[in-house]
Amino acid sequence: MSIYDVLKRDEVLNYINNKPIYEKRSKEELKNQAIKYIEDLETNLNNSFYRSFYYPIKILFRKINRIVYNNKNLEEVLTINNNIVYASNHKSWLDVLLLPFVLLTEQRKIFRNYDKIKNPRSIAGTNITNSIVGSILKNGLGSISIDRQNKDILYLLIQKNYLSYLLENDQDIIVYPEGGRSYSGEIKEPKLMWLKSVLQSKNKDKIVILPISINYDLVLEDKILTKIGKKVKQKNFNREFPGLFIEGINYKSEFYVNFTKPIYLRDYKEKDSMIINNLIHNQIVQNRIITPTNITAKALTDLADVEDKKISFEKLEEKILYYYKLLKEKGHNIKDKDYKQMLFTGLKRLKGRAINIKKRFVSVKNPDLVKYYSNFI
Repeated sequence: MSIYDVLKRDEVLNYINNKPIYEKRSKEELKNQAIKYIEDLETNLNNSFYRSFYYPIKILFRKINRIVYNNKNLEEVLTINNNIVYASNHKSWLDVLLLPFVLLTEQRKIFRNYDKIKNPRSIAGTNITNSIVGSILKNGLGSISIDRQNKDILYLLIQKNYLSYLLENDQDIIVYPEGGRSYSGEIKEPKLMWLKSVLQSKNKDKIVILPISINYDLVLEDKILTKIGKKVKQKNFNREFPGLFIEGINYKSEFYVNFTKPIYLRDYKEKDSMIINNLIHNQIVQNRIITPTNITAKALTDLADVEDKKISFEKLEEKILYYYKLLKEKGHNIKDKDYKQMLFTGLKRLKGRAINIKKRFVSVKNPDLVKYYSNFI
């Protein structure tokens, strides 16, 4: 099989040979452009690199404590003959390194024979793949570089059919259904195109989607994300890197990964894309891990609207207890079981970064940052 077989797929052939009225390019120009798009998407997947990736990443991210929930769901899909599409929410550029690392770590526990370990290809935006870490992603981990600013219909068709081609050739994939990172802290509504690629694959009935809900105690680039606000144009990672490097010197966090219930596509038809999309989104939202940072930020956001500049610990405790009970009733996963400990941990995380503490009073110095963590709830 060759990547150029993507050109022979019905949807691509039909567009090139029976081009729509609005398409001004000739058939030859369309074919040449299609080849260029395919070559831009193709990357080097190196399985031996992926397996040796474990130790350097473990050292590099030693200050990030990785906490995994429900790995039995991961083991279930790994130990049967299926293609896996890992569908995760997107919090940080670190996701594209940490999530493959967590999958590698868990596979090392499941398989005694490391030859059985599969390297999933991540979908990543060109703002990251064309950056400083891009060569690791593209030439080692085989990450697929997607230009989200390219709205050319031909490019979208090639992208869609290329993903189908990979799945038909027994390749596992990591997708981020939201598209880019969340700039507001909320879990965004998922996009549909990646799912259509999966559903039109010839081996659809052998594909299983594993929704993954991830969260961080602190997001490395939180200040950058809140400054950008509503994203209009993709920001190049190289422009973010200096700020990230400074933040990363003293950066410590916990990275939560919750493997939710697998979705077997043999139980669905191609026309069920909206049903599956909603199911993935709901599982990610319902199974998200709520951190002390999130609940403390939520309480601060509520109280800041009605209180003076200083908020007492006592009022924060009351508000945190309220949200703790509310979220537990709705079945959400909460990191800490003691609401007083949640307040202590949440204030410790946000102190100096978004709030100031004097005696037993809190003042918000960066309301946008507090709102960012609050919005995850």
